[in-house]
Amino acid sequence: MRPRIVWVTAAAISLISALGAGPAGGDGQADQPAGLVLARPYSRGKIPVILIHGLGSSPRSWAPMIEALEADPSLREGYQFWTFGYATCAPILYSAHLLRQDLHAARGRLDPDRTDCAFDHMILIGHSMGGLLAKMMAQDSRSYLWELRSPQQFEELVGPPEDRDLLRQVVFFKSQPEVRRLIFIATPHRGSRLDRGIIRRVGGRLCRLPEPLKQAHQRLLASNGPAFFTPMIRRLPTSIDQLAWEYPELQALVALGIDPGVTYHSIIADLRDPPLAGGTDGVIPYASAHLDGASSELLVHGGHLCQAHPLVIREVGRILTEHLRLPVATRLGGRPQDVSSRYRASHEAARPCAAGFP
Repeated sequence: MRPRIVWVTAAAISLISALGAGPAGGDGQADQPAGLVLARPYSRGKIPVILIHGLGSSPRSWAPMIEALEADPSLREGYQFWTFGYATCAPILYSAHLLRQDLHAARGRLDPDRTDCAFDHMILIGHSMGGLLAKMMAQDSRSYLWELRSPQQFEELVGPPEDRDLLRQVVFFKSQPEVRRLIFIATPHRGSRLDRGIIRRVGGRLCRLPEPLKQAHQRLLASNGPAFFTPMIRRLPTSIDQLAWEYPELQALVALGIDPGVTYHSIIADLRDPPLAGGTDGVIPYASAHLDGASSELLVHGGHLCQAHPLVIREVGRILTEHLRLPVATRLGGRPQDVSSRYRASHEAARPCAAGFP
């Protein structure tokens, strides 16, 4: 096997099956949806932090970070940590739709009278593809995503009402007002340059599209005919298909931008030491993970599976501490007016700090 193929295959396996996910990892449960889960019982007055894993992983991948953050007294008192589990091979917009539904349901169940203002300061943290789901909670889709699917108006779509309603909710959405800050960790905003064929062959062992989604897709195709839709939608794509470099849907999500009332940060890994802009974490290049307008961008030396890296955890702790220190009006009003910064983490910065996460 040629060296490049060996490297790409190893990267694909790391991306899809590491951290105990699926057949290669041993438990086979990583791609089973779990929804929104509270790490501890709901605590009124504590700001929810939602952690969203990436392709082929599971909520368990956040355990080291949650443990480290809860060890800091101020963060433990100020935040409650929740995870979101989902079938990671499902289309990305569909998974974001499920997250949106779960966030609505959680507010309705835990704060039905909407008097817990901590809900209105919510932070979402996404690793890899999970960052894309987080980003969509702070976006207004307008008609961008529907136009990728059909040259016709949505109102012209015919079919079972429940199928039309599902598609409408998947492609038309608004920024969620509770979400005030996003943290992207190794997020492929523009996709990955890895060989699609190899990733599909490795990921095929894990990819099982949700049956209700497949059936709804087939019924709408049958009701409207293939000519109603663009070629992109005639075959239901998996998330692996959609993570191709500059996939049209990813480009549309970048073009949509992020709600100006939401602050966002990027943490980007680079295999080089010291890390520099323009590199890669072995799966996602800097050109994909970088977003203009970020309040901060941290470069760390490491590979794609970096959410348990001490420097990454420390940076998340720093951001959460900053969020707690802001006046409430600033938290609700959007990102501070500071000039955004890009900086490189050193091993010195990973040393424990007695004051927590300054």
